[in-house]
Amino acid sequence: MCDKQLQDVQDYIQYQFEDFSSFKLAVFLNSGEIKVKVGDQNLLENLLSSIGTQNFRLDDQEFNLEKETPGLKEFTTESGSSRVFLAENRENVLIVYCNGNKKDEPKIRELITDFLF
Repeated sequence: MCDKQLQDVQDYIQYQFEDFSSFKLAVFLNSGEIKVKVGDQNLLENLLSSIGTQNFRLDDQEFNLEKETPGLKEFTTESGSSRVFLAENRENVLIVYCNGNKKDEPKIRELITDFLF
């Protein structure tokens, strides 16, 4: 991916997600390499090293796979206040971490799938 495309990806993520109060972090990976990071950088390393197939821990929270559709996995905590969306399309991966307001969830899900598919 060239620098212009990466800047476009970062601009898209910032523009589309920044209005959601629950949005905390988005990470875009291409061929396993981190290309774009937007949001709370402190969560990044833990999140990338923790995501498993069914469940994972992030700090003091346990995330479980809640819903899986082709190309999109949705993880949530028992309380439901924190959510992680993992979208994969060939070599591209988008991870979005949200905490708080669930009313944004349908729109966030739509933006993720529009972005990658």
